[in-house]
Amino acid sequence: MMTKVLLLTVHPDKYCHCDFSNPERYQGLDIVVDKNSAMRLLFRNGVFYESILIDCEGFSYEELRDFIQIVRDKTSPVYPKIVAFKANLPERDLILLGVDEVLKDFDLNSICLSKYPNLFKISNMAFVELLIDMIRVKDKSLFDHMKRVKKFTALIARLCYEESLIDHEIYQNTVFASFFHDLGKMFIPDNILHKPSRLTQEEFEVIKQHTVLGANLFEKMIRSDPKNNLGITLFQVSKYHHERYDGKGYPCGLVGEQIPLPARILAVADVFEALISDRSYRAALDPQQAVQTMIEDQGHFDPKIFEIFLKNVNSLL
Repeated sequence: MMTKVLLLTVHPDKYCHCDFSNPERYQGLDIVVDKNSAMRLLFRNGVFYESILIDCEGFSYEELRDFIQIVRDKTSPVYPKIVAFKANLPERDLILLGVDEVLKDFDLNSICLSKYPNLFKISNMAFVELLIDMIRVKDKSLFDHMKRVKKFTALIARLCYEESLIDHEIYQNTVFASFFHDLGKMFIPDNILHKPSRLTQEEFEVIKQHTVLGANLFEKMIRSDPKNNLGITLFQVSKYHHERYDGKGYPCGLVGEQIPLPARILAVADVFEALISDRSYRAALDPQQAVQTMIEDQGHFDPKIFEIFLKNVNSLL
């Protein structure tokens, strides 16, 4: 299957002055001027777009929202990678729409498009797609939870990157992996997972196993390729997102910086999303109540990450 990059812009003439002396450099690029043309290309047979570049100049917020929502609903929450540039909208608004990365500017001549998708390189994409479809079909409420957690994680991770708490690779891997954090819940019996009342201690012990069950799916990936940083991050967020900074979490009771950084970032997003969402045993809290509950839960979160979250929580409301 051919892999390509799709560029959406209302000003295609701006990209007609590129140096095409080496045509192979741009053979993986398709340029479209409206979302309908973009969607036709996205769903044609025999082509896989690893990245969508959006020149935001000339598009309204509503147009961007509708296009990104269609892409995410009809493809997946994690691919193609969506990159926006020349945006008048706040970066955080774009991330919450579903954009994976926002660039200040973009020069088509400054990159080799044949290498650009490697920013989103992942092996076994068919396996990833299968996992996504399995979750979507088996448990829609779990699928929706994982989508929302990815959205919140994307913003918190971006803020951590801006504060130099993480590098760019960790930022990108954390955002991608965040969607799969609760994958292990696929193996928890429905009568426990969706019980309309509080769990017994025995049932809670069963629930806790979702961290290990999810991580086991990615362990073989790491064994076969120990240098696969994305596979390592998938394993880390699956296994350790319920660890607590004070050591009272599970499954391993890790303390402080023993907990991998991606899992510490995801923990904040996961708890916030859980508190503001309806559960089978309780109604959702309003966002301010959720934040107060998190503040009162002393020792749960990495202090630096939680401080970044509190400073920017209005962006999530």
